[in-house]
Amino acid sequence: AVVSTQSGHYGRATPTTNKVEEQLSDQEKTDMIDKNHQVCKTAILRAYESCDARDYDNAEGTVAAALKIIKMSAVSDDARSQGFISDLEECLAYVQKRQRKSNKSRSGSRRSDNTRSSKDQTEARSRSRRSRSRSKDDRDRKRDKRNRESSRHDRHEDYKELKRRELV
Repeated sequence: AVVSTQSGHYGRATPTTNKVEEQLSDQEKTDMIDKNHQVCKTAILRAYESCDARDYDNAEGTVAAALKIIKMSAVSDDARSQGFISDLEECLAYVQKRQRKSNKSRSGSRRSDNTRSSKDQTEARSRSRRSRSRSKDDRDRKRDKRNRESSRHDRHEDYKELKRRELV
């Protein structure tokens, strides 16, 4: 049976492996690996951008789609493609970690008052009074500034890691 690969190249499928035979030229393989590299790099960068915008579902979907494209390519068994798959799986784990972290901070995972010591309760009441005395706008500005600084730091670290792996 003749089958078409993703890039439109044709090869003969073997009954035992259902894979395209190694009839692709070296140039065709190189072109497909380059395409996989571009898919990987673009997906990782978009996923980080989506995480920064707190759009974790989009980030996860982007990485999952890239994984599917590379795994279904005719050169998915190549060592470089396997490296791209590994990078995308790490990126997916990072997105899921950021999503869990975001969910925890929103859920307010604090201990209930009856499990706190009296000193902790006094400090909590004092913090509560102080925070009520500040304007809501003040708190919002400070929180936004912290988030921007943290996000900027995260992006910088992510970029350094991508550069180290030569994906950028």
